[in-house]
Amino acid sequence: MDFYSKCMQLTSDYFIEHLLELNTWWEPFVDWEGGGIFANVERYSRTPRGTRKELLPHMRQMYNYSAGHERGHPRAESIARHLYETLDSVFPDREGALFLTTKQYEQTQWEVDAYMNAYVVLGLSRFARTFEERAAAVRALEVYRQLDAEFTHYPLAENGSWFSRDSDSKDCRVKSDNGVLHRCEAALNLYRALSGTAPDLLETYGDYLRGEMQAMVHFFITRIARPEEGYTVEGLKDDCTPELYHEDSRQSLAHGFEWIGFCFEMETHCGLTIDFLDTSGRLLVEKTLINGLAPNGCFRNDFVPRYRTGPQIATFWPQVEAPLGVLWARKRLGGEAFLLEKAERMLSFYRDYLFQRPEWGGGILNTVSENGIPMGRGRGHRFKCDHHAVRMCEKVLEYNLVSGDQA
Repeated sequence: MDFYSKCMQLTSDYFIEHLLELNTWWEPFVDWEGGGIFANVERYSRTPRGTRKELLPHMRQMYNYSAGHERGHPRAESIARHLYETLDSVFPDREGALFLTTKQYEQTQWEVDAYMNAYVVLGLSRFARTFEERAAAVRALEVYRQLDAEFTHYPLAENGSWFSRDSDSKDCRVKSDNGVLHRCEAALNLYRALSGTAPDLLETYGDYLRGEMQAMVHFFITRIARPEEGYTVEGLKDDCTPELYHEDSRQSLAHGFEWIGFCFEMETHCGLTIDFLDTSGRLLVEKTLINGLAPNGCFRNDFVPRYRTGPQIATFWPQVEAPLGVLWARKRLGGEAFLLEKAERMLSFYRDYLFQRPEWGGGILNTVSENGIPMGRGRGHRFKCDHHAVRMCEKVLEYNLVSGDQA
């Protein structure tokens, strides 16, 4: 019986099989001749649509196949190494260590995207940790340090960091939860990579990276998190207050779950103590589930504070981040408060409605309505390439988040 028709059970075998299935599904998109991996998926098949390649999917897939290698995917190492070795030939445009991207609607203009470069750090760090590649960790450190230098207006704990910079004018634009969140994730993964592959560099830069993480967690707690209301603020003005009319705009519920997981990992690997996890973090998880979890397991990520509700849809990445958040909370705060049934319900919705039928090409749909109707046939989430599902499986297995089972 294949993965798509198997009855879902929360055991380590389920998460191993899902991770390996995701690695297998993306294999036809690897460009062995030209380098890298194709970014767009043709409808109703497992073939690329065009030849476009983009840096963010490239780095996410480097992460995905590094994680897949650790769980026994037979071709993961060759794919991960291919992506690592072709990174510069596929994406040659840089400003120092930072990669450039063209603005979406202005193809002749370039910008430096801090979010995208945080994923460069993530992909390189994950590759370095899996394959003990010191050079990849050293490069990740170089990218992170330049990212910090160009996108931080100190103190980081109070002012946060910018999301993007125009490569001509050098003007920084946008402050967001998304930018701070994934820069913090990058620092965490870099710390772990240096620990395993370059301990001499960790001795030099360990305190610096721990300080960065602590500052960003402080920024999250004081500027982004709204535990009493059960959501996180997405967009911030230059002075780090919420954007005008944010209460009438969509905010994210799933980002709070991501923060909870990263805080847990920072305590585990970086020698930090984050009291937020046992105090306001608990409230944030409880209230977020009240706001987002539908009775049938659909997790409605977009939330409009003024109306205490949001669109009745399920998007792929929050639908896997939310059950992972419940499992993190169970690990830290106990099963009585955060029932396994809630994670099972959300993963059942994920299995039942977000998987496209195998005869139509399989894969994970981007978005469905709350009653499971596909909203378009897009798959793979162009910029995410199923990365959140891979990471969910990876973390469940690494930290034994399924109660009573040994990963």
